[in-house]
Amino acid sequence: MGAPVFLRTMNAVELQQTKVWVYQANRFLSPSEEGFIDQYMRRFIAQWRAHGLKLQGAYELKHHLFLIIKLTDEADYATGCSIDQSMKEVMQLEQALGLRFFDRQRVAYLMDNQVCQCSTKEFKELAAQGVVGQHTLVFDNTVTTIPDLADKWAKPAHLSWHNMLLPKP
Repeated sequence: MGAPVFLRTMNAVELQQTKVWVYQANRFLSPSEEGFIDQYMRRFIAQWRAHGLKLQGAYELKHHLFLIIKLTDEADYATGCSIDQSMKEVMQLEQALGLRFFDRQRVAYLMDNQVCQCSTKEFKELAAQGVVGQHTLVFDNTVTTIPDLADKWAKPAHLSWHNMLLPKP
């Protein structure tokens, strides 16, 4: 489930121009939930349109926690309505699986090469105890492009918005 699922091969230019939306679940996904999401997203991406024109989208599940939706910008016909449709589809996944993808109070981070997650309040407490700190790798789900997803998604907490959760020296 970790590899991106594209319904056609994208060239290097398209990949550079691809927009991404990262949705973090409020809990880790089971294999059966990942299978459900995979089938659901395949159907959605196959019919995703804007003004009747097929959008070139993709999706990826990462770390049993993140749903990443990708949309090439080459056609330049994606609209607010088509992007809103993708959000509605994610909300339907939430309802079907009893989880939340829009809880912005969750923090995902790496600890001993394992992805962990907690609330922002718990992350602050872990930081105060010295369990996590400025060099802890966190996932910055505000990235919006493929290059940023590759280079800036996982980064030290002090280089991300997560810095505000760390104790001040």
